[in-house]
Amino acid sequence: MLVRILSLLILPLLLVACNANPSQPLNGGTQAEPAKSSEVQAAPLKDASSSDEGVLAQIKADEQEAKQEQAATEQEIQQREATFEQRLALDKSVGTTVCTWQNSVGVVKQVEPDRIQVAVQGRAMSATNGAFFSDTANHPELTEQEGNVWTDGSDWAVCDVAL
Repeated sequence: MLVRILSLLILPLLLVACNANPSQPLNGGTQAEPAKSSEVQAAPLKDASSSDEGVLAQIKADEQEAKQEQAATEQEIQQREATFEQRLALDKSVGTTVCTWQNSVGVVKQVEPDRIQVAVQGRAMSATNGAFFSDTANHPELTEQEGNVWTDGSDWAVCDVAL
C-alpha cells in the first residue's frame, strides 16, 4: 500500500520535473543536438531581421510619398483659393461667365450698382471645391441647373468655363 501511495505522489513529480527542463538528458550525459538546432535557427532569424528591415524601409518610403502627395494637394488648394480671391475682384459685366467656390456656374444677365443677376447654368458635382479655379485644363462635368439669382456678387468670381 505504501508503494502505491508513493508511486502516485512521486510519478507526477517526476513528470513535471522532466517537462520543466526538456533539454536535460535523462541519462545524465551531455547533449550536442540542441546546439546544432540553435545554430540552424540563427540563420532564419537573420533572414527575418533583414526582411523586417526591408518592410520598415518600404513603410518609411510610403510615408514619405504620402507626405509629398499631401504637400502637393495643399499647394493645389492654396493655388485655387488665391485664384478665386483674385477673380472675385474682377469686373462682372453682362455676359461674363462666373463661378462659385462650391462649383456652381452661370452667366451675368444684369448688373446694378449693389447687385448682379446670375443665370445659373449648372454645377460641377466634384467633391473638390473651387474646381473651376484650378490651373489644370480639365474642368469637371456639369449637371444642368436653371434659374436666376440676384446676389451682391461676393460669392461669384469670373471663371473660364465653356458653357
